[in-house]
Amino acid sequence: METLLLDRAPNGVVTLTLNRPEKMNAMNGTMWRELLAVFTEVAGSDTDRVLVITGEGRGFSAGTDLTDARTEPFVGDGDRRVFNL
Repeated sequence: METLLLDRAPNGVVTLTLNRPEKMNAMNGTMWRELLAVFTEVAGSDTDRVLVITGEGRGFSAGTDLTDARTEPFVGDGDRRVFNL
């Protein structure tokens, strides 16, 4: 993954770290897609018990990175829109 770090502990605890500290972990199109993939994977797992979400660097997340608005107008899978800019 490009924007996330994922760690699975043997006890079923999954730690997901937003990893764009240079942008205060602002969420871009790539991060939204990676988050959706991780959420889907963890939800379907028989061994993952809990998901902890944290942010690398000074802050958890600054929100949405609007600098991608021209190149990635939305993030979705098929007809379901997950996020609209």
